[in-house]
Amino acid sequence: MKKIYPWKRFWCPPEGSFQLDDSGYLADPEGGYGNYINPSVVSFEKIKNTPCLILLGEPGIGKSQTTKDEIENIRKGLSEKDELVLPVDLKDYGSEDSLEEAIFKSEIWERFSSGKYRLHLFLDSLDEVRIRIQNVQSVILKGLKHSPIERLFLRIACRTAEWPWSFKEGLGELWKEDQVKVYELVPLRLLDVQKAANSIGVNAVKFFNGIDEKKAGPLASKPIIMNFLLNLFKSEGGFPASQVDLYKKGCLHLCEEPDLERREK
Repeated sequence: MKKIYPWKRFWCPPEGSFQLDDSGYLADPEGGYGNYINPSVVSFEKIKNTPCLILLGEPGIGKSQTTKDEIENIRKGLSEKDELVLPVDLKDYGSEDSLEEAIFKSEIWERFSSGKYRLHLFLDSLDEVRIRIQNVQSVILKGLKHSPIERLFLRIACRTAEWPWSFKEGLGELWKEDQVKVYELVPLRLLDVQKAANSIGVNAVKFFNGIDEKKAGPLASKPIIMNFLLNLFKSEGGFPASQVDLYKKGCLHLCEEPDLERREK
């Protein structure tokens, strides 16, 4: 079973930049000098009021889990009287009709469009949908065209390399330009990895000594590799003697497809 950690993740716009610390972890935006070191990096809390958010991330960086966490956070703070949430995992759909049915013909969408509700619509895994992304794009834009988007908060999650930028242009024709924003999920902080190590009973001091010795912070700051390193350290009681061997194992693991369905395809 996949281990879920209580992390607070951060996002950065493509036109911005983020800084890592000397060990290769994200320099904490909430640390003493966070505003100066990482001024472009924000938590979801800071951007949640943006009407249309495009949330990107590289494979294995924790994009889908972070999206699920934000959905739960929003649900906890919703007023049942005037707000709704509709999460849709796009990889579950293999035709335009089924996708349109799941979103624009759903009971929640009917309540939203015919009432005075505000709707938080999350579309996850655009890159894993089983029809052409351009077809998904057409379905979404067509459905939104005659909808009360002034009461809609749309969030679309996708792998960075597979995001179709023409989709952003289409969304920009529905909302004002400054209401459509793109953010990319950034690596973990040192304290995030510390939380993970402590939660599974790894000797954190020895673990981080080994990471520092092998200069493997840039690997450990990616959730998929961090899990690999923690499991390797726990099962073998340490890391390979050679830095090259550790990086080779880590990079080979990073090259693997983390999604089971994609791997089967």
